[in-house]
Amino acid sequence: MPRVLSPAAAAASLAAQSPEVWLACLVISGPGLETMRIVNNTEAITRAAGEFAAYPFEAELPEDGERAGGTATLRLDNIDREVTRLLRDYTGIATATIEVVLASQPDTVEIGPLEFAVLGAEYDELVIQLSLGHEEDLLNQRVPAQAYQPSNSQGLWP
Repeated sequence: MPRVLSPAAAAASLAAQSPEVWLACLVISGPGLETMRIVNNTEAITRAAGEFAAYPFEAELPEDGERAGGTATLRLDNIDREVTRLLRDYTGIATATIEVVLASQPDTVEIGPLEFAVLGAEYDELVIQLSLGHEEDLLNQRVPAQAYQPSNSQGLWP
């Protein structure tokens, strides 16, 4: 499916040089978890969704395409030990939402929202790596879920 960009984003994408800055905004939330809003920027930004704190991270987004997998990887700099503590203590499945915006128009979402479940986390002194995907393995589910057999679908067999 083609991606529709705002006129400013399309012009920035097609220009040889542009003053526009693309920002990845990340929201991590879950039941019983304080919502964390961060932006990959050197300064905080304010959006309609709230205040996004400046926090360095890299996102490997899923490829566009019909056969692309629905997984992503986030690498956050481990500069705040509070994030590591939250990862260790949280027992539920958190949700990560990624939106890409332009710094000049932070309330216009250019890419996303991409919603994932946080399926795994690894961390060391320098980096926190989150594995993102979908809670259910949609591609490997049986369709239809029910198997038609004489015991449950008597009308199909003479």
